[in-house]
Amino acid sequence: MKTKSVAEILRTVFSFITAFCTAAILVLLFQISGKVVPLIPQAEATLRSIDSAATQMEDLSVEMSESLKGVDGLIASFEGIDELISSSTKMVEENTESISEALGHFNEIPFDDLSKAIKDLKSVVEPLANFTNAFR
Repeated sequence: MKTKSVAEILRTVFSFITAFCTAAILVLLFQISGKVVPLIPQAEATLRSIDSAATQMEDLSVEMSESLKGVDGLIASFEGIDELISSSTKMVEENTESISEALGHFNEIPFDDLSKAIKDLKSVVEPLANFTNAFR
């Protein structure tokens, strides 16, 4: 029988260790893949859900951007509101005295005398109207 050299023996030992480690790694990979493979459909469903949510968020973002443009337009339309209120207030203040004065003059009108004058005018115009209607 032939004796093997130390290098050959070490090579053989390392070959067995390599084979054993390879087998152990394969067993671990099979065990891990057995647990991971059933999770793939769940992961796929989750990713689709995330994609759908991201699409909805993008659509919502576009709608919000358009709404903000509308709000900007609304704000722009209110830019002159202070000036409008100020001019309206000024107009009311300027005309309050005139209106008060006009109402004062209106209250000074003798409505009883005015009513009597209208009745007197009617009594004069009515016979005249009857007279002119006779010639028609």
